[in-house]
Amino acid sequence: MAVLVVLLAGGCGSSRSTYDVTGLEVTRYRYLVDPRNPTVHVMAEVRNNGHTTIREAMVVATGIGRNGERLGRNGEQRGEGRSKAKDIRPGETKQVTASFTNRARLAAIEVKVEPVPDAQRGR
Repeated sequence: MAVLVVLLAGGCGSSRSTYDVTGLEVTRYRYLVDPRNPTVHVMAEVRNNGHTTIREAMVVATGIGRNGERLGRNGEQRGEGRSKAKDIRPGETKQVTASFTNRARLAAIEVKVEPVPDAQRGR
């Protein structure tokens, strides 16, 4: 009985999905607006602070306009870039790049981590 309590308290009994992104955080990011064309290039670092390997996660970089509005809407490519981070072990940091079309009113970038949609898992 004592062994079971120790295993459960240690997290060994949890059934956390490898697609659960709650343990991931964006530790830093940079972006560059290409002066030759309307493209924004984003490089982000994602760290796994959890206790399980995350099989896949979607890193989403969204342009923020001068009035605070999000430039990407409903998954359209202008104003938002998406890229998958794969096989992130506990304590590991991965670099991910994404790009999107700049609409000339870009003021800032927001980068976040989302679960990969079911239909896109494993691709």
